[in-house]
Amino acid sequence: MDIEGAEFEIIPSMLDFLREFRVSLYVSFHATFLDNTKRKSEIEYILSLLSFYPKIYSKGFKLININKIKQEIFEENRAYLFSFFNF
Repeated sequence: MDIEGAEFEIIPSMLDFLREFRVSLYVSFHATFLDNTKRKSEIEYILSLLSFYPKIYSKGFKLININKIKQEIFEENRAYLFSFFNF
């Protein structure tokens, strides 16, 4: 999913589907497009919604900690794979 910042609006509406069908989700976060005063809270909110995923992969399929993601996407646009599977 690469929708230039709209992921913060779309993902909440997809949660039932994502949980039920347990699909992997590749999402490019564009937090830098958010208002600076709301950026931190929006990042924390969206990542809390996706916290049911047991595995998160960064570039090169490296497992990454959700706290590291919070810092990375606050500073620049990044993409991650949220999954139930090992890669």
